[in-house]
Amino acid sequence: MSNLRKCCICDGQIVNGRCVECGMRMADDSREANSRQHGETADREDRHEYKKWVGTQGQKAAKEPHPYQNQKSSRNSSQKNKAGNKKKLNVITTASILVVVITVVIEALQGYRFDVAEKVEDLGAWFTEESVVEEERDPYEYVTRELAAEGESYEISLGTGFYEVGVQIPEGNYTLTAEADCNIDLSINDSENYINLWESLSDIDREYCVDELSDVRLYSGAKVRLLGSGSLLLVSENAQTQSMAEMIENPMKETVTVKTDDSKRYVAGSDFPEGTYDLSIVQGNIEVCLYEESEDKYSIYFTVGTDYGTTTIHNVDFSVGDDLNISTFREGEEVVLELIPTTVVPSPLESDTEGTV
Repeated sequence: MSNLRKCCICDGQIVNGRCVECGMRMADDSREANSRQHGETADREDRHEYKKWVGTQGQKAAKEPHPYQNQKSSRNSSQKNKAGNKKKLNVITTASILVVVITVVIEALQGYRFDVAEKVEDLGAWFTEESVVEEERDPYEYVTRELAAEGESYEISLGTGFYEVGVQIPEGNYTLTAEADCNIDLSINDSENYINLWESLSDIDREYCVDELSDVRLYSGAKVRLLGSGSLLLVSENAQTQSMAEMIENPMKETVTVKTDDSKRYVAGSDFPEGTYDLSIVQGNIEVCLYEESEDKYSIYFTVGTDYGTTTIHNVDFSVGDDLNISTFREGEEVVLELIPTTVVPSPLESDTEGTV
C-alpha cells in the first residue's frame, strides 16, 4: 500500500501537509494519531492514579473529590454556569423588551380610547335635541314697513306655479292651508324687504311638512313660488285689493305645442314668442328646466305628468333668451306639452310703452 496521501479535494499528492495541486492544507495523520494516543495514555494514567488514591485513602477519602476530578468538575461547572448565566440574560432581555412593548401599546390604546371618547362626546353634543331643532329665525327681522291693519277679507286657492304679490295676490297678512291631496313646497322671495321663506305643506302627516302656516306677510313685489301637487288656500283679513296692478286681456292667443321624444332646448324669442304661459302636459311625463336670462329670476326644475300629480304650471313668464329644457323619462316616448297664454296680464306701465308707435 502506498504511503502517499492524496488530497480529498482534487486527489493531488500531499507533501508536508499541503496539496501540491490545489494548495489545500491537510492534517498530518501521524500527528493526529500521536495526539490521540497521548490523550488516551494520559486518561489511563489519570484513572490509575485515581484508583491508587482511593485505595490508600479509604472510603472517607473516596468521598472527597480527587484533584483531577475536582478540576474536571470545576471546568464543567464553570461551563454550565456560563451557559446558565447567558440563558438567564437572554430571558431577562426578552422579558424587558416585552414589558417595554406592552407598556407602549397600552399607552397608545389608552390615548386612542380617550381620543375616541372625546370625539364621541363632541358628536353627542352636535346631536342633542337642541342642536337637531333648528334655531327659529324671524324671516321678518329686517322689514321696516308694517302691513296695513285694515283691509278686505279675501281668499284664493292657488295651484302650482309662479305668482307676484300685488299682481295675482293682494298684499296682506295670510294664513296658508294645505287643501286635499296637497304636497307643495312654498318659497317666498322679497328682495325689497329682505324676506326669504321656505316651507313644505301637505294635508297628509309627513315629516318636515305642516298642514297650515299662519302670519305669512306678503308685501307687493314679493315672488311666491308653489311647486309640487295640489293647491293651497290663502286667507287674509287685511288684503289690500285696492292697490293691486291693473290687469288687461292677454294680447297673445295662440297656444304653442311642443312635441319631443328626446332632450330638447327651446329658447323664448326664437322657438316661441316671449310672454306669460301656463305650461300644461298633454301626453307623457317630463322634467322641465327653466333658465331665466334676467337677474331677478332664477333657474328651477320641476316635473309635470299625470304620474306625478302635476299637470299644469301657472304663470311661467318667458323673456327673450330664456331657456325651456325638456327631458323625457323613457327613451323613445313621445310627449306633448302645451304653452297656453294666460288669460290676463298686468297692464303695461307708462315707462314700458314709451318709445313705442
